[in-house]
Amino acid sequence: MDAMERRCQIIEILCDAKMHIKMRDLASRFNVSIRTIRTDVDVLSLTYPIQTTRGRYNGGIGFIDGYRPKNARLTPTQRDFLYVRLRYTDGQGALKPLTRGLIHVSVKGGTLLGLGNGCPYNDTGYLTSSTDTYYGEALAIVRPDDSGPVQVAAESPLGSAQTEIPWREEGNDHESYR
Repeated sequence: MDAMERRCQIIEILCDAKMHIKMRDLASRFNVSIRTIRTDVDVLSLTYPIQTTRGRYNGGIGFIDGYRPKNARLTPTQRDFLYVRLRYTDGQGALKPLTRGLIHVSVKGGTLLGLGNGCPYNDTGYLTSSTDTYYGEALAIVRPDDSGPVQVAAESPLGSAQTEIPWREEGNDHESYR
């Protein structure tokens, strides 16, 4: 099962749940780590109003109180997007949430559909290839062009990074990426 299939199933579980679901239960159900589930929840919370509640007995994840989605399933079009989380880190990989800077993103093998930072006020919009970070993070939404890998590069005055995301189409089955 790839990440997108797992995320679709997490949304379906949350739709059917009467109470919060524990991350460890989801990790066990999908045979992945709790960290993988946390990443899935982070990605899903960009689209759905998901809350995480701490607590031994009442903790877990669920939709914000009062929210009941009419149709919380991902459409076939949404499944064809790649969501690339950009984060400032130091040389050892530790997150740097207080670091701010303009990031320029370029894509090969796909189209950059949107780039943003989650800040309530974003004066540059979301249809450019550059954005400021918000708490050291930004998000790029990419549509793959063909069956080859997608290369995403990010540059800022503080450094640069790139990644290659394997992507192939065989019917509806997409290769997983991390």
